[in-house]
Amino acid sequence: MYRYDIINALIKKHKYKNYLEIGVRDNHCFDKIKIKDKSGVDPMQDEWEIKNSDNWDHSKVPVKYRMTSDEYFKNHKTKYDIIFIKITKLSMTLYLLMDCTKTNRFIEIYKTL
Repeated sequence: MYRYDIINALIKKHKYKNYLEIGVRDNHCFDKIKIKDKSGVDPMQDEWEIKNSDNWDHSKVPVKYRMTSDEYFKNHKTKYDIIFIKITKLSMTLYLLMDCTKTNRFIEIYKTL
């Protein structure tokens, strides 16, 4: 079972309507999420992208918000049913996240330091 299987199971079970993924990067999970209203946040301008630029094209990744998670939460107030966080530095993201989630919803955090 993969993380997108768990997210899709939660979406189906709770009949969620919208989804936010922070740290879309290579689109491994985002494309497999089965929900109509989904948004992705990723600056797409970091050392990993530069290192892999010969065989990876970030323009093919459907990221709605090309910015850091901190920038996103400072400037956007959309409420989401389920959020998947896949970043290594949370900084102020967790503090700002509380304003972005609906009551009694799931937040999954992956690979945090």
